[in-house]
Amino acid sequence: MVRVVQRRFWELDFARGVAVAGMVLFNWLFALGFFGLIAFDASQGFWWAFARLVGGAFVLISGIAFSLGLGKADFGRKAVARGLKLFALGLGITVATALFVGRGAIVFGILHFLGAAWILAIAFARRSWAWLLAAGAAVVAAGVLLSGVSFEFPWLLWLGFVQRGFYSLDFFPLLPWFGVFLLGMALGKKFYGGGAGIIAASGPFYAKPLVFLGRHSLFVLFALLYALGLNPLGF
Repeated sequence: MVRVVQRRFWELDFARGVAVAGMVLFNWLFALGFFGLIAFDASQGFWWAFARLVGGAFVLISGIAFSLGLGKADFGRKAVARGLKLFALGLGITVATALFVGRGAIVFGILHFLGAAWILAIAFARRSWAWLLAAGAAVVAAGVLLSGVSFEFPWLLWLGFVQRGFYSLDFFPLLPWFGVFLLGMALGKKFYGGGAGIIAASGPFYAKPLVFLGRHSLFVLFALLYALGLNPLGF
């Protein structure tokens, strides 16, 4: 039997690597500010936008990656397994931040979100890229509108109904972020549906460090958490 190796697109790994580098920079600056070593305000302005740009890049690329697997044997089961794995890692971070951070603990961060998104996206797998583009834009718009409203109950935080006074170090509700994931799926179907990349088959040599970061993003995330003194696995 011939083993089929799924092709990787260097430009996607490179983009993810850039996002990883941005995440590392932001989190180190945030940690220094958290411990009072530097003045760092991520609640508004440039760094507020920077954090969301980096997070949005991860979500968009993840949506593209999801679309690349469509049509492959047993993809639905593999997508569920990946989603559950990511969500479980998110729960580990919830426990770690609840123990070591207290207020601001991560209850539905980017890993929780990506885990849920990979499972939910299965229901949209057969939609056309144009439908996904329109639906993604609508979900993003709904989330933006919802972000200006607060509620008295906590049960729908994961969806985007934010309780008054809620604060978390990392928060990625389904509204608007699932819309960004759908936009990634649309881009993947449109530009990678034929199995070919949109630029050169292999990247330049100077891109390799960021490509490596992109291909091992979860490892980098865990290394960062350990460096900050947070063990997401609980030991």
